Amino acid sequence: MIDEARSKADADPRRASRYLLLDQDGDAGEECPGEERVFTPARCLERAAEGDVRLVALLFKSGSNARRAALVELISILKRNESTCGLTIVAFLPARHRLLIEALKRAGADFVQLLGEGAANSFCVGDALHCLGPEDRPEHHLSEICPHINYSDIDSHLELALCGAYRNRMVLGGPRLQSTCATAGHLACEYYLNPRLVA
Repeated sequence: MIDEARSKADADPRRASRYLLLDQDGDAGEECPGEERVFTPARCLERAAEGDVRLVALLFKSGSNARRAALVELISILKRNESTCGLTIVAFLPARHRLLIEALKRAGADFVQLLGEGAANSFCVGDALHCLGPEDRPEHHLSEICPHINYSDIDSHLELALCGAYRNRMVLGGPRLQSTCATAGHLACEYYLNPRLVA
């Protein structure tokens, strides 16, 4: 049945260009051409296995750690499954997060795109998918993020970003985190250049 669905997708370019969008919150704005929305990881896995899509996009919002882990696990399952391992997987994040991007890379995500907080409902995911390039690979994002950023959970929904180059004594937030620590700008940071690590 899966092979039959894949044959149909290959024969019909419109079906082959379809993609799944996993939007657990249901607030991603208007649907784009070729998009099919699903709202749970289980439904995403089920639809992906039917074989008539070539790409799965997942929206990572500011949610619980457990929810984030479930999406990473879904990517891992999709990449390990014989019927879905050839799919392109794109993770949309509100901002760069070193540990999350490392987990996405390990799980097999092909691309990571940054949305910005709350931007998922104001643009077409399909348009963003047409612009994917080498700068959207997980490896590229990781090369730009300071390796000294550490994270400390406040609760299941909130965490602090800490500067490991300053013994985890400096909380990173707002403009500094997004304009320096999570960009190539960290290469000129005084703490990155002269780290004082926890003993």
